[in-house]
Amino acid sequence: MYAEALNEVGYAENITTILSIINEVRKRAGLEAIDATRLNSKQATFDYIVHERFYRVLLRRTSLARPDSLGACRRSNEETLLSQK
Repeated sequence: MYAEALNEVGYAENITTILSIINEVRKRAGLEAIDATRLNSKQATFDYIVHERFYRVLLRRTSLARPDSLGACRRSNEETLLSQK
């Protein structure tokens, strides 16, 4: 989100910071760093950030949607709520 905000307020002044933030996140995910040629305009940078966010949310929802983990979480939450009454 910070990279997106920097892109909106001033792409040209902040491209090195934007690129370092994106590459820091990619490194944590075990992905290769990208170079500035891929983010050659404000719109391209925005599109890249939105695309990456979409896949991150999609993967998170997929990993959370395992039937066994959902059932266990639901039961655990219900037990916690019942014990508080």
